[in-house]
Amino acid sequence: MTLPLMIYVAYRGVTLWFFTYAQEEYIPYSGEERMTEEYRGGVDLAQIVFGFMFYWDIPVTILTPAKRNLVDILHHLGMLFVAGVAMGPLCVYRHSRGSYYAPFFLGVMELSSIPLCYVDVFHPKHKPWFNYLNANADNNIGKVLSAINTVSRFSFAILFLIVRVAYFPYVALGFALPDTWIEARHEQDPALYTMCFLCVAFTGLQLYWGSLIVRQLGKALGALSSSSSKSKDHSN
Repeated sequence: MTLPLMIYVAYRGVTLWFFTYAQEEYIPYSGEERMTEEYRGGVDLAQIVFGFMFYWDIPVTILTPAKRNLVDILHHLGMLFVAGVAMGPLCVYRHSRGSYYAPFFLGVMELSSIPLCYVDVFHPKHKPWFNYLNANADNNIGKVLSAINTVSRFSFAILFLIVRVAYFPYVALGFALPDTWIEARHEQDPALYTMCFLCVAFTGLQLYWGSLIVRQLGKALGALSSSSSKSKDHSN
């Protein structure tokens, strides 16, 4: 269920953020416009993400032992809050705030989640699928699944580093945080002050996750280099 949704929200986010919002009539000329104007596409995307988080992702994460993780639960609750602010009900004036940024934070960011959905299926914490992959390692099905898994792992790492480690801080700290802080002070809205905190917290989380991925990439590349060297030694 997660994979089709990630594909849709990523597609919708990319088309809105990079193409629709690039058109002159959609370009906001001030931080106030970015925060207070209601961007219908952003609100629609926020509604989808809010519903998915509330009815599926958060309950499944809490109730499934293999997925239960405090950081993930807090991250999902934070995403639920972000979607709620973009929709409007959580704000003082009950009007959408920051829906301009919704396609980026709720859509573009999920590009790396598409390959991750596949990788997560065969993670050791999901023993039935992990054992199935290992049991079929020598037949054609197993080889195809393993190949897709390997490609997915590397594509996830590359997309995560580009989108979440490099691009996320640029948008979050360079634009969203200043815009939200100014509007929060203007409206004295607790929801917007919370959004400022989430901008910083989510940025730190992306950088932390990114550091873990860099370590894993280093190990994987080191293992490939070692394997290659051994192959050359045997051939000689």
